[in-house]
Amino acid sequence: MQAALHALLLMTCASAQWSVRPSLDSSRFVITDTHKREVLFRGVNLCAQQWWYKADDRPISPAAYNGSCPPNHPDTYMEPPICEVDAGKAPYEHSTEANSGNDLAQIRELGFDLVRLAISWSLLEETPGDISEEYLERIEQIVGWGAEQGLAFIIDMHADFYSHALNPGAGPAYKDGAPAWAVLNSTIDKFPKYKRTVLDKVGFDWHTVAAFETFYDDQKPEGDAMGLQEHYIRAFAAVVERFNDNPAVMGFEIMNEPAPSELRVLDFSTSKLYPFYRRAIQAVTGVRDGMETCGAGDAIRDDCAFPDLGINSKKVMIFEPMAVRNQLDFSIQLSKPFTEYSNIVYAPHTYTKSFTIFDPIGGYAQSLNTAWREATKMRAGVLVTEFGGPTSDDGFDRLGNITQQQDEMLTGSTFWVWKERGGGWSLWSGNEGEEGMHQVETRRKLLSRARPRAVVGQLVRLEFDPEEKTMLMEARAEEGERGAEAGACEIYVPVDVTTDRIEVDGAVVGEAEVEVRGDGSRIVRVAVANEGGVYRVALGRGFE
Repeated sequence: MQAALHALLLMTCASAQWSVRPSLDSSRFVITDTHKREVLFRGVNLCAQQWWYKADDRPISPAAYNGSCPPNHPDTYMEPPICEVDAGKAPYEHSTEANSGNDLAQIRELGFDLVRLAISWSLLEETPGDISEEYLERIEQIVGWGAEQGLAFIIDMHADFYSHALNPGAGPAYKDGAPAWAVLNSTIDKFPKYKRTVLDKVGFDWHTVAAFETFYDDQKPEGDAMGLQEHYIRAFAAVVERFNDNPAVMGFEIMNEPAPSELRVLDFSTSKLYPFYRRAIQAVTGVRDGMETCGAGDAIRDDCAFPDLGINSKKVMIFEPMAVRNQLDFSIQLSKPFTEYSNIVYAPHTYTKSFTIFDPIGGYAQSLNTAWREATKMRAGVLVTEFGGPTSDDGFDRLGNITQQQDEMLTGSTFWVWKERGGGWSLWSGNEGEEGMHQVETRRKLLSRARPRAVVGQLVRLEFDPEEKTMLMEARAEEGERGAEAGACEIYVPVDVTTDRIEVDGAVVGEAEVEVRGDGSRIVRVAVANEGGVYRVALGRGFE
């Protein structure tokens, strides 16, 4: 019985092959499922092995996590270990209490359906060309736990400040970026003094910029025939190849918060960043972008395509703008198509009034308004892969405004971060394993939201009131546009939303059907009329 249930869950994931398509009115590009329904994700960030440089004693082997959870060391680790001590049980049989050691079940219980899993190049390729099978197995273990809970995944090649091995270092030294062998300190130390002075004045660490210059220029470590960028692309490809057929993996994020490598930021994205993204996509999808394939040993060029590594991935490829966007809520770039691959998603971070260097002229709406304009020009969807704020009244106010904008702008997201040392910006207060650890109620109230998760046609309006726990959605479907296989529009209702008042209106067939899940949450399904038209669904309120 239990094995059959798990098989059914995996079959359900397998049916959800996500794609990026134009919306019905062709005004934007949206993520859709295998039934061509528009998907609105709500998710959270998990960090696989992110730690401070002074600690490297956390086990990577999956065996260390089978039925148990390694001890947490909050004085040396930013995040507690990711665990699922009840893995293998049927869904809803896992404890979701604090300190239960069931992270993925806890994530599902909060209503999230997407995990952005941050992984580390430094652990993936600790020595040049040697991809860690053990680390891939650990990532696979976490993805498998999530699949048991019905969660989808983005696997994110995460980096902060390039690497912990920068000399003398830049900011907190996380082991989530480049391995030590990919840090060319002797070259970095030659970075011109006038550039150091300018960057220091604007508050951008020059070591990071200089390190990224060696990366984008594909400089070679001493005695190595392969440059840094090619090493990275091939490491990224190893991850894509490993998870290309995994039904729980929605897509892959190429790099977190890429820093500029020069002072001329106006043309940096065109000249450096997007050519790098194009090469990574070429490597794993086989798309050539109308170019001849680069020759062996000469793969990092603008006039030829990176060698096709034979993976032929159809997964969603996720790319971020230059990290400077975090300070501006708009991108300094020329937004235009850079790849012929169609399944691409633009992933800005929205930390309005936390990281922005001034109050945006357009207020909280500016970040997503500009993101959608930028993405549409690049023929990409939008998914906010990081947002959040500090634990304070003004931090909660920012979080409330950001989540409201995500609803108004019909934008999926993953919150930063699930758990971290002392609570910080996470969903939890306190440290894992210690008495008194608990969820931050204000964050839960703002993040555990009722919403349409799969929409027949095009979603055109979404409102959720976190105080009253009411929701209104409106969508438009064309006659037979999504075909007979479209299925129903599905609305997720978290356990915290208790209303029994569910109203439907417009181009629907019959009344809403309600499935109560084992954790008390509900899935509301609404059949859309084949002739199409506008339809609405309201929870706990009317249509006024």
